Amino acid sequence: MRLVVVVIRRRLAILSLLLLTLLLILPKTVSLMTVLSWHILRTPVDVVIDPGHGGVDPGANDHDTMEKDITLQIALQVRDMLVRYGISVGLTRSTDTDCSGWSQLRPGRHLADLNQRARMTNKGKIGISIHVNSSSDPNQKGAMVLYAAGSDPGRALADEIISQLALVTDLNHSKPVPRSNLLVLNATQVPTILVEVGFLSNPTDKARMKDEAFRYRLAEALARGVINYFTTTSSAQEPSAQGATTM
Repeated sequence: MRLVVVVIRRRLAILSLLLLTLLLILPKTVSLMTVLSWHILRTPVDVVIDPGHGGVDPGANDHDTMEKDITLQIALQVRDMLVRYGISVGLTRSTDTDCSGWSQLRPGRHLADLNQRARMTNKGKIGISIHVNSSSDPNQKGAMVLYAAGSDPGRALADEIISQLALVTDLNHSKPVPRSNLLVLNATQVPTILVEVGFLSNPTDKARMKDEAFRYRLAEALARGVINYFTTTSSAQEPSAQGATTM
């Protein structure tokens, strides 16, 4: 028993030394949370939820309301709903941080962030990236669902999601929109969609998204869409394991 304890302590000491060395050689702008997140998840999950933006990147914002906060709140609720159903869930982030590892805005940060989100999404059977829209036209409002052009499974997932969103909110586009120029969709090997839950630049949408009850209904719609996708898509496998994790 004493030998086992000594070996464990020695391994912990080595691990701590390696981590300290890593933090010393990495640029000072790299956060510890992001370094750890690269290595936490080792097993695949059913769904990867990607709350858009975070940390130094607020996304769309209008004074007291920021996209990064809305997307995270909805993502956490979707995660909890799916886990209760028995679907395993991974998050690209569970706190107010981005995925690039950089704690400062600088050239290359945005691309590094998107690439890391795509890598994390590939650990799921499907991926959902949650965002909030903005436009110079304040009349633009409603939700949109985007998928990778040419992806039939992506379109099938998008169809399930948009049909549920239509029950709880206005739609900016009545059908899913194919896109070929979004890295988060096109750099993934699994069916992935990007959901714009509303326009922060529209007064009605903004007021709704600031309402906790409305955000909960959006989360319910996303969760129901995921469940329906796994249920009705013949190529989808049964959920592999219960639980949730941050990647």
